[in-house]
Amino acid sequence: MFNLFDDSFINDIVSRMMHWVNFHASIYKDDGDLGVFATLYQMNYCRNTGIYNKEFNLINDDIETHFFFPGFDWTHETLRGELIKKLKDFQINNKIEAMKNDFV
Repeated sequence: MFNLFDDSFINDIVSRMMHWVNFHASIYKDDGDLGVFATLYQMNYCRNTGIYNKEFNLINDDIETHFFFPGFDWTHETLRGELIKKLKDFQINNKIEAMKNDFV
């Protein structure tokens, strides 16, 4: 599996999402149900980032995984910490699912 915790990988994704946080602050006045997202392709590179709303409905599959971060009250450090947490949770859940399949 790709090293999900490589600093350059994490920092690239966070920088791309922070662009959208800053863009939103300069354009929109009402947050509503908006936030930022990152789409990772086969967990080895960031395919897309952007702003989503509550109707935004992407489903994770074997190729693409989507991470959603509600709101725009993010700094580089808080967004980085939350991304690392989500990546760790993703990795743990995949290991648990793989272990379940071993006992079927």
